[in-house]
Formats: sequence, C-alpha cells, structure tokens
Amino acid sequence: MPPRRLSLNRFALFSGIASLVGHCNAEPPNPLYQHHMNDATAVYNMTLFIIPYPKADVEKLAGYPMLRPPFPFSEEAYPLVYQFGKLVDIRQSLAQIPELMSASIIIPNVDRLKDGKTSFVRSKYTFTDQAIPSIVSWAVEGYRNEVASFNPPHEAFGASQQVYFSQVKKTIVPTPPPPVGGPGLSQPIADALFMKLHSSELPQYPQSVYERLVNGPIFGDGLGCGTITTFFNYTFANPTFVLGNMTLYAGYLPETRDFINVHGLSVTVTEIQGTFPPVDCKSLAA
Repeated sequence: MPPRRLSLNRFALFSGIASLVGHCNAEPPNPLYQHHMNDATAVYNMTLFIIPYPKADVEKLAGYPMLRPPFPFSEEAYPLVYQFGKLVDIRQSLAQIPELMSASIIIPNVDRLKDGKTSFVRSKYTFTDQAIPSIVSWAVEGYRNEVASFNPPHEAFGASQQVYFSQVKKTIVPTPPPPVGGPGLSQPIADALFMKLHSSELPQYPQSVYERLVNGPIFGDGLGCGTITTFFNYTFANPTFVLGNMTLYAGYLPETRDFINVHGLSVTVTEIQGTFPPVDCKSLAA
C-alpha cells in the first residue's frame, strides 16, 4: 500500500502556537557584509533535506549529464535537495533586505561542462515571499524565482513540542479583499514534517556532505554561471540533524511524491553569492 500523503492541513493549529519557532536559532546581523560589500551576502536559518529522486527524472530536470555523488547513495536515484528557511540582513552595496522567506529545489552533482569531473549545482526553482528579490534574481542571475506563501509566514519553520513543520504554496488567485471575501486559490509546492535526530541515532550523512551540496559553482536558466560560498562555522550555526517526511507536489516536479524518513540538517549559515555579473561556466572548471 502506498504511503499516506502528507498534509499540513491537519497541523494548521500549529500556526497559532507561539511556543517553539525557527528552532530558536539566533538571527544575528550579517557578519560578512563589511568584508564583501560588493557581493550579495546574508544570514540564512535553513533546513535542507537530501531526497533520493529517480535518476531519469533528475537528469531531465537538470538538463545535463549527472555525476555520481561523492558519498554513498542509492544506485537507482540521484540526490535532490530541498532547502527552506529565513534569510535575514541581506546586503549588497548600499541595498538591504531585512528578511526574506525562501525555499529552493536544487540539483547537485550536475556535469554542466560535460567534462566528467566538475560538479555544478543546478538551481531549478526558488520561491520567496517577496516580489522584488524574485524579479531582480531572475533578471540578473537567470534563476527561476517565483513568489509563494509560507507557513509559518515569518519563521524558518514552525513547531509544537518536538514536531517541526514547513509548508510552501504558490498563489494562483489571491484572496479577494472585503467586501467580496472568500478563499483564494493556491497550488501546493512542498510540505515538510520533521523532528530532531536523537543523540543515540546516527545521521545518514555527516555535516561535510551538506556543506559540499551548497557550495561551489552554480547555474540557473541563464547562459552564465556563478558561485555560492556557505559558511557553517560561525558560533550561531547550531547545526542539528533532523529526520522527516516530505511531500513534493506535481506542477514543478513530474509528479507528486511522498518521501518517508529522509535525513536533513537544520543550521544557521552565512552566504556569499559571488561572481556578479555571471561568468563563462568554463572558467569554473575543476
């Protein structure tokens, strides 16, 4: 019997609970800005999951050949990464965005150059809760960004007792304003329910695997490529291994799929999105 589809509707009461939210990770000022004023930098309270996804589907989504991941992984699948959370103190030059909710579907280990050795990250979809960053990112970097709604709306994730959750939806028809009222229309993108891994349980992947997945050359739908540098070593990082169930919905991916007991990491990192404007991808060869 197929696994029961995950839905956060029955967990809607969590959104009204003000107990634990955002994993209680600190949201400090951006420590990179003063040293990298010309680059886009931010603090990111994020959770990322490594999802085993069918090989043929990943290859089609990537649009390029794939490299085998440099860590033990299913022979029938490639890793797909779903990451979500809250960016704070986003800065570049004199511009600043105080906070931004974000979720991304990325594909690591892509052979963008077809040289059989240089591993790129394919930024497939990114969803944010504000229109301006999405427009700028699409125009400048060629990343496919879309505006979405997040539950909870202003926290890296929500929690009640020891259960954590996140839900992302694409708004199709906004809720009509009064006096019309009534429900809007939305398309689900991803649901996640997860818990901290107990100290007696071993994580499926060490932290070094997660670090590798979100660092290095990256590309979107544009012709050029860039780099992303993610630091896990600040005192506020608080890395925590997690285990959860996820649903990724059809619309952006080939079909709706449930993933049970997938491993992930919650951590507060700092990021530099460098190489602006984008460069020739060949210049980033290993």
